[in-house]
Amino acid sequence: MLREVLLVALCIVVRAADENETCNMKNGEVGICKNIRNCPSALENLRKRIQPQLCGFDKSDPIVCCVESVTTPAPTQPPIATTTKRPQVTTTTEYEPPLYEYETVDRQGSGCPPIDANLTSPKIGRKAWDKCLEYQEKLVYPCEKSFSLSLNDAMERKVKCHNNADDLIIGGQNASRNEFPHMALLGYGEEPDVQWLCGGTLISENFILTAGHCISSRDINLTYVYLGALARSEVTDPSKQYRIKKIHKHPEFAPPVRYNDIALVELERNVPLDEWLKPACLHMGDETADDRVWATGWGLTEYKASSGANILQKVVLNKFSTFECILQYPPHRLMSQGFDVNSQMCYGDRSQSKDTCQGDSGGPLQIKHKKINCMWLIIGVTSFGKACGFIGEPGIYTKVSHYIPWIESVVWP
Repeated sequence: MLREVLLVALCIVVRAADENETCNMKNGEVGICKNIRNCPSALENLRKRIQPQLCGFDKSDPIVCCVESVTTPAPTQPPIATTTKRPQVTTTTEYEPPLYEYETVDRQGSGCPPIDANLTSPKIGRKAWDKCLEYQEKLVYPCEKSFSLSLNDAMERKVKCHNNADDLIIGGQNASRNEFPHMALLGYGEEPDVQWLCGGTLISENFILTAGHCISSRDINLTYVYLGALARSEVTDPSKQYRIKKIHKHPEFAPPVRYNDIALVELERNVPLDEWLKPACLHMGDETADDRVWATGWGLTEYKASSGANILQKVVLNKFSTFECILQYPPHRLMSQGFDVNSQMCYGDRSQSKDTCQGDSGGPLQIKHKKINCMWLIIGVTSFGKACGFIGEPGIYTKVSHYIPWIESVVWP
């Protein structure tokens, strides 16, 4: 009932004020219209079921009348835009990685032309972004010897893109072979009784991104990673099975608390990357079209099913607004502050039974990269939810962009 009242209230806003405009509260106080993410008092009131006074919307985020922004002394310079997306309590956000040096596109004077500017982007000096460009150059558009008889010993830039070109398809379905070349299965125990219970994402030659609870809340140890499989039944090739060297738990992950649910798994040996086994890119926090995304995994395909899927499943999920996420996930024992707008996202479906489920944990939430062609962009990591597949009840996903400084410091120190 409360949610219905709030939604009705949202629909009767007469005039949408712009962000940073002055607004008047009903009690006479003067405030400033701000994105709800940047108004702690509004977030706190919302958790207490006190409806904030609305100015309008910024896409799916409410713009609220924020009084605390007036009482705080005004800075001499307007705040830069990136501060609205940065957490303010952890020191990791202040980490500035040094510029990372890479070889040029034509590394050996091969004469290969550069990748078409419409298909790629320039380097920016951030390790995660620049590494993505390096993988695109080496694995998608490699410089190789030409087979043309008229070009003796000449080199040319090949195209080895195998992404399914279809647009997002509604409803869960089997993934195609090589469609998600970064997908990993996480195995627990020793042969011949290894259990493959979580998912993960290949992000470099020797690191897998997964959920924190996948490495900490099992009765048996996480021991293996399997790469290059479409179906569970294909987990038979020892060359594709990698023993784990080290598990890197996020320093602020404290199970069973559900915040900072992210981890990195380091492999004993490097993965031989190629066009069929390719790392995914990481979202850096820049604006991107993430209203509809792919979730992938080998988890349960229906609530209370007896076993997970054999073939890798993919499903399109819709992003729920910050407002909806806060209402769906209020404070409780394992989330004392409720939904965290800085480090979590929620996705699901408002009209169909589409969701991730047990066994999908640690797997990626992804879209096709719009700026670096033929590369997948990881937006989130599957964390937890309520009962699987309930219409209108989204699951929680760890927001990758929030953890980029920590990931870079571990994977590319």
